[in-house]
Order: sequence, then C-alpha cells, then structure tokens
Amino acid sequence: MSRILTWSDAQRSDRADLPAFTCTDAPQGRRRAGRWEQHHERPWELRPQAALRTAHPPAQPPNFMLVGRDDEGIGAAMFYEELDGPGLVELHIGAVAMRYRFSGSGVADEMMAATFDAITTRALETGVDLVEIGAWIDPGNRGSQAMCRRATMRQSAVKDDLQRWGTVLLVAGADFDEAP
Repeated sequence: MSRILTWSDAQRSDRADLPAFTCTDAPQGRRRAGRWEQHHERPWELRPQAALRTAHPPAQPPNFMLVGRDDEGIGAAMFYEELDGPGLVELHIGAVAMRYRFSGSGVADEMMAATFDAITTRALETGVDLVEIGAWIDPGNRGSQAMCRRATMRQSAVKDDLQRWGTVLLVAGADFDEAP
C-alpha cells in the first residue's frame, strides 16, 4: 500500500504544528431566541480538534499518539489508550486534516492501518496475541462509522447516545510484510 503520509509517534517537535491542526469548519454564529450562539453542522468534530490542538506529545504509555505528516504538516492524527495493557485498546481521537477530508484520498484508512500496525507491533513486543480494540462514536458521525467499518470494526452497542464499535485482532503467529 502506498502511503500518502509519513507516520510516527508524536514527538515534542509536533507541538508547534498541533495548535493549527484543522479537521473541521469553524462554528458559525447564529441568532436564536434573541441571542447569538455558536452552531456547527457536525459538533462531534469540534472536541477532537480542540483536544489535538492542546495536546502535549510525546504521549507516555498507556497513552499513545500517532501523527501522519506530509510537506504541509500534520495531515492526520490518532490518540489511543491501552486500558488494561496492550490487549485492550480504546481509540479516543482520530482526525483527518481538512485538506484531505472528502477527497477520497484514503488518508482515513491509512490512519487506521498505521494505528492497527502500531497496536499490533506493541502486542507482539509484549507477548500479547489477542487485542480488543474499541471506540465510542456519535451516531451522526457517518464518516467515522464508515472508516471503522472499513477497518473491520463493527457496532456492538449503544449507550448514552453513543455507538460502541469494536474489533478483535489475532496477532499470534501472523506473518507481517515489513516493506514500507
């Protein structure tokens, strides 16, 4: 698979670019009941953008952060956490920069592949042969749902108005292509 971005663990040097990371449009002001308020068509995109803009890599286990870079800077980022060692992983934030959103470039799939590769590598290094990966997704976030579905994840539950998505990776005895 040809990579669009170069993936690595987020480093201290990434702090300079993260405050400008943009994965969604700015909220718009609108008048409602005589008051101005902020409105956003996809409010679930604001929290990840704010979290990434204030992140202070490098992350320390059990937290991990990957960034995908190109000539323009950070093109995508993923923040995830090992909840109970490398066998249970929660994807907290996955975000693709606006320049790649809705372009059909495959950056979202590339982000998931880089994340699953990093999770698999850590599992192999620590002797874990089965990894459960989960994420909570807003029901309106069709893009994340589709991205997770393409990465073998499936919706398994609904709680507190969020969808639970997950998959299991069997990593024991697998052969991996080490080519870039």
